[in-house]
Amino acid sequence: MNLIAKMKKQTGQIGQTAEAVNTLLPADALASLRQLIDPMRERMARYDEAIQALAIARARLLDLKELPPPDMTLAVERELLVGRGDVEALRAFDAEHGENLAAERAKRETLMREREELPARVQALETLIKKIAGEMKERIPDLLRAHELVTELFKPFAKEAFAAAQTYVDAARRAHTAAEALAKTVSAYRYDLFGDFKQIMAPELYGVRGRNVLPLGLPGIRHEEIERLNHALDDIDEDLYARLTSELDAAGLSGDQLRVYGPPAKDDSRRIYTPEHLTPGRIKQMPTPLRAAAAVETIHT
Repeated sequence: MNLIAKMKKQTGQIGQTAEAVNTLLPADALASLRQLIDPMRERMARYDEAIQALAIARARLLDLKELPPPDMTLAVERELLVGRGDVEALRAFDAEHGENLAAERAKRETLMREREELPARVQALETLIKKIAGEMKERIPDLLRAHELVTELFKPFAKEAFAAAQTYVDAARRAHTAAEALAKTVSAYRYDLFGDFKQIMAPELYGVRGRNVLPLGLPGIRHEEIERLNHALDDIDEDLYARLTSELDAAGLSGDQLRVYGPPAKDDSRRIYTPEHLTPGRIKQMPTPLRAAAAVETIHT
């Protein structure tokens, strides 16, 4: 039995299940829905992680272009002593400046390594992001099956709304019909003695409805009550929403809005977009490994 056929069978039992366990949505259907959604959420998390690392690496590349050449003052001074062959002066220099010389060398090597590795890091991250987007594209059929699944879950609510609407339409037609019949008996066309038409004199029993549930003018019912009812049609039931959300959360179906990124065409040379908020300041250190990218410290300039 395929998933949708299974859901149709389950949907027919929703009322019975809800009565038995006091839930609105079948647990097994929610489990099936989660199996379809979780792979996309996993790819979303990987995408966000990679795009954060890419934004950091790109920002660092800009920093490197603006940085002055590394300081080599101590290194050059020592090289001159070595070239001079003054052993005592060299020993004294190393004793006085050894730690600073090592720090200068380490800083220079780190900067050189960054300048060498960062372009490759950016390229590797762009390749990874395109790969993740390709995996997202492959999962779109699962997302469409999830759409079919929630459609089946929604059908009992749709049927309830349709049944209530049918009752409402029947009552509204009766009211409209009665208004036409009753108003006809007392409606009058008023003229002056010169044959000019002046006005129609008729009671307002069932006014113009438009897109409203009911027309704003109904004898015996306050205007505010009718207006409140009309507005309620486009509102949501907060209590029902909270109950459904609670059941979905319990089934592991909460979280951010799903996002799907499509891979670019092979001949598309445009640069992968990185949102500006990912790098509010210029990065002043080497990006950490991918899974710790979000922990990189930033200095705002």
